[in-house]
Amino acid sequence: MISLKKTENTILLLILGITPLLFCNQMQYNFHTPKYLFMQFAVFFAIAIILLRKHILIQINSLDSLVLFRLLWFIPLAFMTNRYASLFDNIDIFAYLALFYVVIQMIFSDRSRTGTIDFMKITVSVIAIACSIEALYGLLQYIGLDLFHPGGYQSYESLVVGTFGSANSMGGYLAASFPFLIYWFYTQKKKICKYVIGFCGLIILCALVLTLSRGAWLALLGGLFFLAYPVLHRFFKKRFQNKYIKIGIVIIISLVILISLVGIYHLNADSALGRIFIWKVSGLMIRDYPILGVGYGNYGFQYLNYQAKFFDNHENAIYYEKACGIKSAHSEFVHITAETGIIGLVLFCLLIILFFIYSRKILLSRINKESRNLVRIFVAAFIVIILHSAVDSVLHTLPISIMFYFSLAMMSALSKKYSDNMTRYSKSIGFNLKTNKLMLSIGIIILLFNIYRIVYKGIGYVHWKSGQNEVMQGNWDKGIEEYENAIKYLPNNGELQFHLGAAYSYTGQSEKALKIIQQSQDSFNDKNIYIVLGITHMDLGNYEEAEENLKNVTYMYPQLLYPHFLLAQLYHRTAYISRAVSELHYILEENPKILSDDVRAIKRDAERYLYFLQNPGN
Repeated sequence: MISLKKTENTILLLILGITPLLFCNQMQYNFHTPKYLFMQFAVFFAIAIILLRKHILIQINSLDSLVLFRLLWFIPLAFMTNRYASLFDNIDIFAYLALFYVVIQMIFSDRSRTGTIDFMKITVSVIAIACSIEALYGLLQYIGLDLFHPGGYQSYESLVVGTFGSANSMGGYLAASFPFLIYWFYTQKKKICKYVIGFCGLIILCALVLTLSRGAWLALLGGLFFLAYPVLHRFFKKRFQNKYIKIGIVIIISLVILISLVGIYHLNADSALGRIFIWKVSGLMIRDYPILGVGYGNYGFQYLNYQAKFFDNHENAIYYEKACGIKSAHSEFVHITAETGIIGLVLFCLLIILFFIYSRKILLSRINKESRNLVRIFVAAFIVIILHSAVDSVLHTLPISIMFYFSLAMMSALSKKYSDNMTRYSKSIGFNLKTNKLMLSIGIIILLFNIYRIVYKGIGYVHWKSGQNEVMQGNWDKGIEEYENAIKYLPNNGELQFHLGAAYSYTGQSEKALKIIQQSQDSFNDKNIYIVLGITHMDLGNYEEAEENLKNVTYMYPQLLYPHFLLAQLYHRTAYISRAVSELHYILEENPKILSDDVRAIKRDAERYLYFLQNPGN
């Protein structure tokens, strides 16, 4: 039994410590990445180990029920609306996180209070070490010493992206992990250990600052304030008895916080305005589908359509330069509401509320000081994640989601040790040899099927990547061949269908291009689809359809100049010269905020084209 416990502990610690250090899909192929794969294998292996027990004590409380209900809710929801994208493709990681939560409950079902606390102590050091390694790698990236990407990793944000491929995700992970480093520091007795951990803390803070993730900074300050509150409360209560002095201190602190927020806002005001713009567009989705949302996994597909609706109102012209194509709302609360409606938001908020209710009851129970401090550290990390979730989609980052569900699971497990009133149902379930073998067999079959599915799709993505490389080098025939091979493995991938269709269009195979690009629109939405459709319809002589598609792009991206140039060509071809001239004047008069080489080239081409139309004899 002892060896089983050690194995179970090891699996959980590997999930927490190894997953963050594996590279994300943005650095490799666009499919199930090592982070996701590792977690899946680890969860399945943990279940297999658990089934080796003779019996399992299952205790279910409100938090456990809610975690499972949130997952099961998507099944009837899929039948209640036809707006859902492929449900089981979108929900797989969500399901594994819920399964991860259940595994933790099963593992700690028969552990003592002391055993549970001891494991939490170990997790603190594992997370702190993983965070330190991640931060060190981020600093190496900043100074150009990226061992895994010698050519450098391109990012429009900070170069400090770690293994996440995104500075915001990197910042979110560092901020959420930092409270664990604080606990690790204060529980060490040897000075040399404190010096080493303190140095790691300095590295983490430097890397966090260099991510330029203001949301992560603010979230960390919120978590640190929670940790420091008892000390601050005692200090002010002891030193300042006069109520007017207390009021003055509160006012000063409030002003400092307000000034800090304004200062952080103005560090990158454009980025903050961009966030507000995205939330306003998301608000249109919520307005249209307030109860059930636009569908889980459908936010990115629907976003451009609602961005076009947003720009229908000319009062929103101030946001023209913020137009973008995104997959998440940069706020978990907004994103959840947009995709799953008010019901989804309520379920998510209930998770957070129950976490704080349980943690408060644990802290108020008969718990020793060391354990109380440990619980407070977990609460502080949870607060960091929640605060950052308000301004970014951090739970779309797997290691942060794992930390989120792990915190929920550990608080639920502890609540069952410290308060019987929070346990709603308790039953001991015994597994005989036949049941054990059956469960293991089912698990192995599911795992093997998943491996097959991943490998099979992986072959398709390899062909896809090869096709992209060939096309970028101008080898269009070879690129099309690779795309066609890829689509045999990924027949319903809308983005791949578009790439193949665009290659067909570029090589003059307009009929093929039109058919497959229209198929891609069932599951993929991007401005380039409409541009290529416009060009393809023009080549086929379908001028009304070409105009409609090109205008769609101008509605979605009012400051994008290329579709206006194509419209000028279309109007010239159909003898609407005045309209063609109008489009060219628009290009010449428009002044995008970023004057890239492409923008300058289009303006030069528009100027020459306008001269040609106005001087046809020359």
